[in-house]
Amino acid sequence: MTMKQTLTAALLALLTAGVQAQTDWQQRVDTELSVTLDDVNHELRGHVRIAYQNNSPETLEHVWIHLWPNAYRNGSTAMAKQHYRDGDMFMFYAMNRDLGGIDSLAFTSAKQPLTWNCHPEHIDIAKVELAKPLPPGGRVVVETPFRVDIPSGSISRLGHVGESYQITQWFPKPAVYDDEGWHPMPYLSQGEFFSEYGSYDVKITLPANYTVGATGDLVPGSEDNDAEKSRLDSLAADTKMWVKNQGWKDAENTFPESSQRTKTLHYRQDNVHDFAWFADKRYKVLRGTVVLPRDKRKVTTWAMFTPEEGELWQKAPEYLHDATYYYSLWNGNYPYNQVTAVDGTISAGGGMEYPNVTVIGTAGSDSGLETVIVHEVGHNWFYGILGSNERENAWMDEGINSFNETRYLLTKYGEDKDISLLLGGENNLAQRFELEDFQYKWIDELSYLFPARFGADQPIQCHSNSLTSLNYGAIIYKKTAAAFAMLQSHLGEVAFDKAMQLYFDQWKFRHPGPEDLQLCLEKSTGEDLNWFFGDWIQTTKRNDLALVKASADKGLTVKNAGDLPSSAKISAMQGDSVLAVVDVPLIAPGARTTVDAPAVSGVDRWVLDEDRVTLDYDRSNNVRQASGLFKGMEPLQLRMLTRLENPDKTQVFWLPALGWNAHNGLMAGVTLHNMALPPRDFTYQWTPLFSVRGFGQGVDFGGILSMDWRKDQWHVGMRSSQFRADEAMQLRPEVAIPEYDGDLLTRTSLTVERKLNAAPASPWKGVARYEGVHVYGYVDPAPDAMWTLFPNSGGVRLQRRASRLELAAEQRSTDVPGLSQEGSLLLGRVVTEGFRLDTLPILPSPPATQASAVTVQHLFADAWWHVEYTKPRRGREHTWSLDGRVTRVNSQVVDPELEFNWADSRNFDNPDFGTAVAGTGAQFDPLADQLLLNRGVSPADGWTGRQASLDRGGLPLDMVAPQGLWSIRAGYDSPLGLGLFAGAVGAWSDGVDAVGGSDLEVVSNAVVGVSLPLGPLEFQIPVWTAEAAEGTQPWEAWMFKLDLRSLNPLSLVRQNLQ
Repeated sequence: MTMKQTLTAALLALLTAGVQAQTDWQQRVDTELSVTLDDVNHELRGHVRIAYQNNSPETLEHVWIHLWPNAYRNGSTAMAKQHYRDGDMFMFYAMNRDLGGIDSLAFTSAKQPLTWNCHPEHIDIAKVELAKPLPPGGRVVVETPFRVDIPSGSISRLGHVGESYQITQWFPKPAVYDDEGWHPMPYLSQGEFFSEYGSYDVKITLPANYTVGATGDLVPGSEDNDAEKSRLDSLAADTKMWVKNQGWKDAENTFPESSQRTKTLHYRQDNVHDFAWFADKRYKVLRGTVVLPRDKRKVTTWAMFTPEEGELWQKAPEYLHDATYYYSLWNGNYPYNQVTAVDGTISAGGGMEYPNVTVIGTAGSDSGLETVIVHEVGHNWFYGILGSNERENAWMDEGINSFNETRYLLTKYGEDKDISLLLGGENNLAQRFELEDFQYKWIDELSYLFPARFGADQPIQCHSNSLTSLNYGAIIYKKTAAAFAMLQSHLGEVAFDKAMQLYFDQWKFRHPGPEDLQLCLEKSTGEDLNWFFGDWIQTTKRNDLALVKASADKGLTVKNAGDLPSSAKISAMQGDSVLAVVDVPLIAPGARTTVDAPAVSGVDRWVLDEDRVTLDYDRSNNVRQASGLFKGMEPLQLRMLTRLENPDKTQVFWLPALGWNAHNGLMAGVTLHNMALPPRDFTYQWTPLFSVRGFGQGVDFGGILSMDWRKDQWHVGMRSSQFRADEAMQLRPEVAIPEYDGDLLTRTSLTVERKLNAAPASPWKGVARYEGVHVYGYVDPAPDAMWTLFPNSGGVRLQRRASRLELAAEQRSTDVPGLSQEGSLLLGRVVTEGFRLDTLPILPSPPATQASAVTVQHLFADAWWHVEYTKPRRGREHTWSLDGRVTRVNSQVVDPELEFNWADSRNFDNPDFGTAVAGTGAQFDPLADQLLLNRGVSPADGWTGRQASLDRGGLPLDMVAPQGLWSIRAGYDSPLGLGLFAGAVGAWSDGVDAVGGSDLEVVSNAVVGVSLPLGPLEFQIPVWTAEAAEGTQPWEAWMFKLDLRSLNPLSLVRQNLQ
């Protein structure tokens, strides 16, 4: 060790000692419980005695008590609101029998009643005033009876399904008090628990034929306990024979009648911070033993399961053994006498941990069961023994445990194990999408990249309730696991394990925080780890190392192109074989370093971080070929549909494409794109489409090209589309020849947008968006010396340009389930570059006209507000909505010196620009916003002319207001799939067109109708209108919208992540 290392280690030791001195005390809570299960009424009746030891330097006048069963009381609790935020409305439509709660409380101390009140915001937290102040070192005993209505197991962790009981967080329990003060917290399904350590002495009375898995050991000496031990021995022997005979093939999974006789089981456990138990009359039981690797002590394992997945559970003793062994080897010996896994009906996740006992949900496969058992057993270390605050530092529990889970699977099945470990053996999906080479150890990094690439990344250090449910898994579990794999690679396995064992030894049965973990690792390794516990843990900065040069003579140069300090390894590769590995030291962001290339022959490429342990955001710059002209370019991979991102290939994907519109007819082509999974920051999609024109006029070429760049909250996109259309700008050709089928209409747009809120779990979402648009290809007859069918000749280019800025926001109510609102303000400018017609001074025969260029400008504002309420009913939602819209349009000829009536140069009923009540559509789409089946036609021209966007509170009325309008729409969607709507609209300034001469005949109107939504297709049919066209019935004005863009898979994923 150098002098610098010695001084660093000494300084870290002093800092560690200082932090420990500040948190050297910890409260202790010893709990005695007696409870009786009533499996007819699904309730518990019990009594709790809490001995609270005040080891703090402060005098306490009250104790905060968690009454967590009350989280199941109604739809207004913090848990219910969290469920609602994540789309689960069960608690808002549940029957009373499905809900639960705790009551019959009467807190006393020394037989004297204590005053208590519920928290002002949370009914599952109580403040109990002590009879007298509790001084430092003092001890007080608080007692109360209680009754619990056991809720439905469909809600969260406490509950029952039939006569299968998951009894967790079920009794009054004090909140943690530490040097930060009290930590009263409402129960949440996402974001778990934080409780004081102590001892538990628990007596459970229930019908005698229930089998119980619980925290603690059965206390020897009582008649019922001794009988229960014999019963479990007998069950284990019977189950062993049942497994041998494959009893799951014809076993029934029904509940037997409850015994009329009861038993009282007595459990005891020290150094735990919770007590949970699970009871079921159907349980099969398998028992095993594991010898711990350090002190060789024997620990009993119990697997308790129903016949439903009995074939899978026959291997559970192996999983329990291996998990207990490896976690003890890497982190520290398991300190208790037994570890149990029970087959339960859990609703909050695939499994849930409690001291000594874990409950496992439906697994589906051997690998699924093993993974969940290992993860939940591992929580005995990271939650049970190391009691971090899971609500605020969930990564210290779930994340580090997930790292150990991945390590377990790789240790047991091999570092190069493929993704079949996740998919469950041979899998057609893996073969079809060429996943055989995708290694299981890359899953953690891949899980992080999905939200990161979709702009929904969040820091590892996050309050549990500030994460979306998807991010809770991707960030807290997987991103943390990948980050600690990187740290392990950086420190080395031996040094990392030694540091984690020091952390375990110093903080077992205590409440460590992030700074305590950091100081333990620094003390053990002698290395300053601020770079890791700072930016890596607390920010969303990205790691991106790039191998910029690779030469056997000049060395290997790595640039840190990202935002995080990082080390790595460079592998010399020959095919799939690793010839040599070179360590790259820690590199600061923006810095470069060069290391010597190893003296090996036969190298065909150099790969930075070949093992994928650095959480690299962009691996496209991690490979350099040893020879060739384009050393940084990977071989082309052309595949159908898509694949997982492969940094060793330049990936291009394809799929067949079909399209149709009234002018192109049937179109066929192909879509080429680079959208691997997860998509990179820059994506493109090109869909060239070909169609054969009628009357021998050749082949049309058109389609769509889009390119998008996304980074964090920013999105820049370019989109261009070209399809044949019969869309005129000023003068519709008066022709009737069969060969005439319009012109190729081209729309090109540039979009720049930024999300205005960075918290994916926020009830508010906002975006600022700019779009610039250019459209040309209109079919107006040429304003030339003679009328002609050739468009856009005579030196006048017909086109439209537009710029528009939108500010949009949406909000989901956190107080009223099902209530949401959104609004949008559009400001913009549309420029029409058209023409005016002048009669020639000397008239030829026939008469001719001359065209002059004219520019018309429209300034507009469009404000829209929508509020919606969905009455929660599973599968039978009733939705009410209200829309309001106000628009204004100001139009003028740009050159004020031109005095003429532009209306004389137009033959349209619709204005050049205005607000369409039905939204842009076949009859009015001046900026070619929509993908339409037919353009430039009216509803009278056939069913394709009835297509409209019907957005922003649109109504099925053929009305375009040249100076803007106001509109209001009320709607109701029934659970039967039909909707009702009613609305009214009025145009400003009597509907007068200031420049185009297209004045409205009907200035205001009202409509009542029915709607039929069918996914991206919706029909709206008027049944009454105030001003119907003469000689027509209201329903003849039906319209439909077809929103194919809403089916874009990446857009759907992005919506779910954000």
